[in-house]
Amino acid sequence: MWKDAQGRSVASCRYHPNGGLASISLVYTRPADRRKHYAENLVYQVTMKAKEAGYVPMLYTDADYAASNACYEKIGYVLRGKLCSIG
Repeated sequence: MWKDAQGRSVASCRYHPNGGLASISLVYTRPADRRKHYAENLVYQVTMKAKEAGYVPMLYTDADYAASNACYEKIGYVLRGKLCSIG
């Protein structure tokens, strides 16, 4: 959870280390708190903690959501592929 200056939970993500990898997924920011860089800061901090623990961070996100992917690219993530599913 990421909390704002008033202590309110404003963003969250799922972090799951497994073997040598640490998956980061389900990144969410409350609609009223979007565009304030909360998710970007949260993902950055979780990524750094994963790296410090010796894991390779893997971020799973909606590859078609340009706004969130732009902030992940600032952190250093690079798009490696897309997931296909049956609709």
